[in-house]
Amino acid sequence: MSINRHVLIPALAGLSMLLGACTTVSVVPQRMDALKSVALVGYSGEVDLHVQNEPSTGVGGAISAIKQTKQYASGELEQRHAEEAQAAYDSLAKKLEAKFGWKVMPREQLGANPDYANRVAQAGKGMGGSRNVPGILSQYAAEKLSPAEREALSKALGVDALVVVTSSTVIGKTSGMSIGGLGKMVKYPRTTLRLSLYDAANPEPAWKDISAQGEAAPTGVENVMGAEVFEKEKQALQEAVDLAIDSLIARYDEAKQKAQAAK
Repeated sequence: MSINRHVLIPALAGLSMLLGACTTVSVVPQRMDALKSVALVGYSGEVDLHVQNEPSTGVGGAISAIKQTKQYASGELEQRHAEEAQAAYDSLAKKLEAKFGWKVMPREQLGANPDYANRVAQAGKGMGGSRNVPGILSQYAAEKLSPAEREALSKALGVDALVVVTSSTVIGKTSGMSIGGLGKMVKYPRTTLRLSLYDAANPEPAWKDISAQGEAAPTGVENVMGAEVFEKEKQALQEAVDLAIDSLIARYDEAKQKAQAAK
């Protein structure tokens, strides 16, 4: 049975909003405070800026479809998606390092580690989403590691903990109007992050957040006469990710304060 991602991704985002009233973030302060180094070993990103029930009609839609087909065939589309994923990954690593004072293993150093590179080769590209980081495990592959495998990988990398992240981006808001492929619409992306941080051999994460949702990005992706304009896509997606990271960190601080107060 095939699943339409144009239906699945918005549905997951809606579920995240529904779960907002529940406990969607947990922190174990004493375990978090003991960390000095981490590696972001798993990342998967999915982007769906499709407007529900709006067909790609008209000349603009046809041109957009032809353009994307050519980009896919040439590898340009995959390259653009990889660059967007790398930018998101690197921004998350930088902000975690700044927030916690950790030494976050650089992406290039992580990919060059023989033990990690072997795991990436064995995992392949399955279940990775549309925004994958070359040389980095997908979230699915990283979450499949057993506690013993995580402990062994941590030792091989020389870090205290492993971080796994999923990024899901949908339309946060729109401006303008497009009907039947006529007019102009601007779509402002909004990202939700899911993070798990595993320290040592503990089976449960020291920090887990399943719904860190950011505000809609200030920059939008334009659709003119049914044709997508990609010039601002990278900027818009990066702004959405950065806002979600800010939400992730704010939710961490709140959860940690609650955990400490409950002692």
